[in-house]
Amino acid sequence: MLLRLVLTATLSLSLVLISIAADAQPTIYGKKVTTSRTDDIPTDRKWQHAYSEFKAERQYNSALYVSDTSYDWYYHPGNHSMKTALAAGKIACETATQGTCSLYAISYPAGVDPSTFPEGLSNHAALTFNGKYKRRQKDQKWGAFAISGLNSYGYSHGFATEDQAKKAALRFCKNNVERQGRKSGILLLLKFSAECKIVDVHTPTK
Repeated sequence: MLLRLVLTATLSLSLVLISIAADAQPTIYGKKVTTSRTDDIPTDRKWQHAYSEFKAERQYNSALYVSDTSYDWYYHPGNHSMKTALAAGKIACETATQGTCSLYAISYPAGVDPSTFPEGLSNHAALTFNGKYKRRQKDQKWGAFAISGLNSYGYSHGFATEDQAKKAALRFCKNNVERQGRKSGILLLLKFSAECKIVDVHTPTK
């Protein structure tokens, strides 16, 4: 089942960024995470550390890939979309290892069927959205929340116009993308990771 997931996700990569409508209320899942191992690759001692670290992250949506020819592995934790996690993980692993990689495990929101490709807000983004973002909004001001193609996000509050609020949230999100990219050069190769979009707007109370 996991093998079919990655094949479908790779073919659907071009649809990832348009899957959540701009300004639409994003889907927010619970805090619990489920981690599943693929049956396509036999359990091997050389992957025990990779799997333990992956599982300890407890973030959805994530996909752990392992090299077919070496001891290398890669995953990018806590994406907003399972399709992104699968496709980006494979691309990044094969770029880093200069070879082919296979899916070893995935993590996703508990109680959700991963074959439905859950998408919405990552764990960390959801916490901020329900916490700081909502608390800091003012009744007579505009605010906005933006997410990137991977797991970055940004928000704004207290602006006089909707346009100002959106621009500030997008700028915050893009700054986080750039900061993340400096830590991992591989992510810079994933062009869709740099794009941010608005997924929520706080409208002043009339």
